[in-house]
Amino acid sequence: MLILDDSSAKDKILHHYKQTNEKVQSSIIAFQFYDRMQQCLQHVTENLTGLSDIVDSPQLLYNPIEWGKLQDKIRKGYTMESEKVMFDAILQGKTIEHAMQLAAEHVNSNEYDDDDIELF
Repeated sequence: MLILDDSSAKDKILHHYKQTNEKVQSSIIAFQFYDRMQQCLQHVTENLTGLSDIVDSPQLLYNPIEWGKLQDKIRKGYTMESEKVMFDAILQGKTIEHAMQLAAEHVNSNEYDDDDIELF
């Protein structure tokens, strides 16, 4: 094991280590964001396909059971409880703004609840 005394070489190594560590952490965060965004876009694509299937078929278009199945499928695709709260509010006829407010309130009310962990 190499032991460095206080020197400019040690300072440079520590400086480069800190820079590298920051870049690695930043890359991890960026990858997590990209992964989450990709998952969301995949859900949107699947849900639009389901909607298209219903709208394209007169037998399905006027069938409340099919609409209910689509709504259930969409809701089951949400991984965070706040998303489900927002979706349920929209289905209840609330405005988008009100639904978003309810979702934000749900997140804030559970902010310090250690038992409620949301994974995505």
